[in-house]
Amino acid sequence: MSMAEWALQSRCHWCGGPFKDRLLNSVTVLACSTTRCFERQAAWKMLDRNGRLFYLPNPKLVELEEAIESQKYGAICIGGSRAGGKSIGLRRIAQRYVAKFHEFTVIFLRRTFPELQRNHCRFCPREAERLEAHYSSYKWTVNMTGGQIEFGHCQDPNDFAKYIGSEADLLIFDQIEMFTDQQVTELSASLGRIRRDGWRGLLLAGENPGGPLSSFVDELFISKTRDTKRYPDYNPDMYHFIPASLEDNPYVPNSYVQFLAGLEPIKRDMYRYGRRDRFPGQFFGDFDPAQHVSQ
Repeated sequence: MSMAEWALQSRCHWCGGPFKDRLLNSVTVLACSTTRCFERQAAWKMLDRNGRLFYLPNPKLVELEEAIESQKYGAICIGGSRAGGKSIGLRRIAQRYVAKFHEFTVIFLRRTFPELQRNHCRFCPREAERLEAHYSSYKWTVNMTGGQIEFGHCQDPNDFAKYIGSEADLLIFDQIEMFTDQQVTELSASLGRIRRDGWRGLLLAGENPGGPLSSFVDELFISKTRDTKRYPDYNPDMYHFIPASLEDNPYVPNSYVQFLAGLEPIKRDMYRYGRRDRFPGQFFGDFDPAQHVSQ
């Protein structure tokens, strides 16, 4: 594959138009060049304590926000290529809802502590100051609402046990494919106990192809082929999947794609294009549905 084919051309998922610099609440951002799409993005902006723009979701993350707000689903997963902005989007959603509802509770998890620290917690002190929140000992608290985000990990297989019995309005697994089936299913039971108008309780996940739980993600959210004999109450309508790609994130530099191009072919297809039919150890490593499957 030539480097030209690997070149990154970020485009609006809705209209196909390019992203351009726009001024929004005193901050220049990359947003869709089409007014209608830009207004749809701007409807989900977050402002800081001084009225300056704090966050503007890209179109795919807007779809995630809209799916949550619809209250149609009990579990939503956004997955695909690396660097699509998923981790930041998940943290912003947690910050949005603890500020929206009184005493709203979020459990926010990464599989390991170093990943939690590198991808989330190191940013929290500065973000808390801008959003009139307090961050200490891996807990984010909003002063006005009493809402709280508890950041944690499940580095050891039984680490989920420390959350058993907890009540949560929102449970977030960042990179859910790295957790175990037991960790996800056991912790999901902590959702929905708190009655709230306009909120049903939600499992929210970000995912990249590959990882121990990839088949679990597929059967729950994508193919929806969960074994109904083993799980007779599985309701596919409760699960929603949003595919995301590198093209959805206008802030990713083309140099990142060039680094991905240096990976061995199977991994680069997973990380660059979010392909689920490619994985390390695959028997037919050159399998491509577009070439090898007839309709």
